[in-house]
Formats: sequence, structure tokens, C-alpha cells
Amino acid sequence: MASFCHLPEILVALEEAGQFRQTKGPFAVEAPIEDSQTLSERWIRTTLILCYGQAVLGAQVEDMMPFLDNIVSEILYQYSSMKKDEGLKKAFMRSIIMITKAVANSRRQDLDLPQKQELVTNIVEVIEDEPARALSIENLHQAIITITCMSRMKPPLNSEMRSKVVRKSIQKVFSLPAYLVTKLNVNGPGQPAQTQDFYDQMVTTCNTMLTALLSEAPNLDSLQDVLTHINPWIESPKRHERERAIKSIRHLLKFVSENVNFDTTGDFSLLGQLVALLGLHVGDTSKEVGQTSAEAAYHLHHLIMSKMAKEMDEKPRNKKGKVVTWLREDFSFSGPTIFYNNVSKMATAFGEHLSPSQINDLILKALAALTHLDKNISHTAGLLLNSFLEECGMDMEE
Repeated sequence: MASFCHLPEILVALEEAGQFRQTKGPFAVEAPIEDSQTLSERWIRTTLILCYGQAVLGAQVEDMMPFLDNIVSEILYQYSSMKKDEGLKKAFMRSIIMITKAVANSRRQDLDLPQKQELVTNIVEVIEDEPARALSIENLHQAIITITCMSRMKPPLNSEMRSKVVRKSIQKVFSLPAYLVTKLNVNGPGQPAQTQDFYDQMVTTCNTMLTALLSEAPNLDSLQDVLTHINPWIESPKRHERERAIKSIRHLLKFVSENVNFDTTGDFSLLGQLVALLGLHVGDTSKEVGQTSAEAAYHLHHLIMSKMAKEMDEKPRNKKGKVVTWLREDFSFSGPTIFYNNVSKMATAFGEHLSPSQINDLILKALAALTHLDKNISHTAGLLLNSFLEECGMDMEE
């Protein structure tokens, strides 16, 4: 209520309260054990950061916008002026979420989030610092939610920063302990009762962040940038990591295939590798990985057909000008199970859409998998090789 009516006065008071002048050097040389003065300063800075977020959230839009840049600068100053503990990290992220909500509630399309790049850089540091264990997962969860909220604001992250966010986030989330491990430990000493539910939420939250980042730059380059970091996890020897990775890929491909505003007109250089990866893991020893791979392939085919429809005005044709013979209508009866029940159908569905270089990528991937330790994968590799060589053998020679 106070910020709704008296935002300028509140900001003056907060600025005066935050005028610390360090006389003992940078935070890096602080004593291992904080004295009472340092501890008091930390509490004040933490409180100030939260107050700025609360003030923005409660203010009128027309009052808040002229001060937004200064407010974000002050939050960054207070946050970076001390060695970061759990409380300071949580306050920083909660404050940024409140600010993004306030900006989003304005419903104006031309609003930028000041210093967004620097804010994300600081949150990525939080993600990097968080060990993958139950007692620290809340900070990781909050960090990913914060980035998701910021993705609604302009400007979009540059490709380098987006790549770093994706790489660091999935590394932490995918490597969280497996279900059986957390289930056994869920009632152990010091373990929160909701550990497993929270792990599941983490994967869902991470997937939401990935699609939010894609929405900032909805094109094939962005999709491939994200997939480049996720794809290697599908080949993890740990089942739970493969399951999380393939679910993320399915989530992304479904999002892209159903988003009419997604630009699919660029070059899809990863297509051959992706088809091979999904096809091979249709035969994964984990039934969940196999079925999810088939569903991901289903959405990928829909994406390819939509891409062709946008690129050609006449009857759908492949890259060689031939009329496409296997349209999405063939999915109407069996849906994604068509690949799970018969992986050779991958060649029929994708073969005519692959360029010679993409076919080569696929064949090389399948050849390497023939000696895979998982006999199911090596068997599936043989099926893929036979079907794609039959479908695309002549194209490889061109």
C-alpha cells in the first residue's frame, strides 16, 4: 500500500539505508567467521533487496517504470557487495521474480528488463554453486524459475548466454539422484519428505525454462543450440539421466511442432543425428526411454512436415522435388506407437527429407552403435541401417 502511493519516497529511504561504504576491502578477503557488524550489514542488504522487489510489485506501473533501471542497479550493487550466502541468493532471486511480475502485469509490449544480461549472469552463478543434493535443490529450483520469468522480458538473451544457461541448468537437473535412491532415503535423517516430488518438479520446471528460452528466439538455430547440450545425455549409462533427457527433447519438439509462430525455415543441420539418436533409443532397455523416443520422433516428423508446408506453396515435396508420399495423416490411427512398434518406419518417415550430409550423419551414428554394450541398442542400430540404406542408399552416392 505504501509503495502504491509513495514509491519515490520509499526509494529515497531505501537508497539512504543502503549507503554502505566498505573500509575493509572486497568481500573476497572477509574473515571466515563474520563479526557482528558484518553479519548486521548482510542482514540489511538482504532486507533491502527484498524491499526493492516488494516496492516495485506494489507500485503503480506509471510510477514504477521511470525508476526501474535504478532499482535493478541498486539490487545488483547490494547483491554483489558481499560474499553470497543462502539468504542473500534467495532474496536476490525473489526480488527479481517480483520485478518481472510487476513488469509483466503492465501488459505493455515494449518493456525491457534493465541489465537483463547481468541479472542472468548472476543467476547462472547460483546454479553453478548449487551442489546436486536434496538440501540445496530449493535454490536451484528458484534460480530456474527466475530465468523463466525473465525470459518474458526483452531483450532476448544472446546465443552465448542462452547456451550457458541451458548447459549449466541441465547438468544440475539431469544429474540429480535417481528415483530409487531418493525413495530409499526419503525418510532418512535430514532428508525432506518431499524429495522425490521436488526432483520431478525440477525436471518439469527445467523443461518450462527451455521452452521459455526458445520463445525468446523461436527459430531452428535456437532449437539446435539447446538440443546440442541435451542430446549427449540420452547416451548416458545412467537410466534416470537418459529418461530426463529424452523427456526434455520430447517436450521441446512437441512445443515447436505445435507453435505456429516458430520459424522453421532455417537449415536443420542436426536432423540426421537427431533421427539416429531417437531411432536408436526406441530400442532402449528402459521402456520409458523407448516410448518417449518414439513420441519425440512423432513430433519431429510433424515439425518437418510443417517446415515443408511453410517453405512450399505447391503440393508438399521433398528436397529433390519428389512428391512426399508419407504425410502426417498416416499417424492418425496409430500415432507415436508406429515407431515404437516398428523402428524401420523411421526410414519411411524421414528418409526422403534428409540431405546427403544428414544421411551420412545418421549412418555413421548407427554404425557406431552396432558395437554398443546394450544389445537392444546394437540390434536397433542394425534395423535402422538396413531400413535407411534401403530407403536412402542412392542418395548417399550423390
